Amino acid sequence: MYIRTITRKNKNGPPVTYVQLAHNQRDPETGQVQAQVLHGLGRLDDLDVDALKRLVKSISRFLSPEDAMAACTGMPGSVEARRFLESRPMGGGFLLWAMWQRLGVHKP
Repeated sequence: MYIRTITRKNKNGPPVTYVQLAHNQRDPETGQVQAQVLHGLGRLDDLDVDALKRLVKSISRFLSPEDAMAACTGMPGSVEARRFLESRPMGGGFLLWAMWQRLGVHKP
């Protein structure tokens, strides 16, 4: 199962995007995979985000904390999905060194 979006253009208006819960099923006659819509969640611009949060909370009851974290990794926008480029020795280390010197902790 997955969440998908479908955009439709109205006859005399802007395009409207709908959010749907769907799953893929293979047609036994043709062998082609077809998306079967299980539930329409409504228009994207009028989506009930609180209802989606309740749904996620309800589903996560059946997952261990480790499985829930593993399910979230690799999602677009998550920290794990971003590529690490580099780390520079700035900020925290220099701040701690300046405080160490100012407080005189390094002197015997």
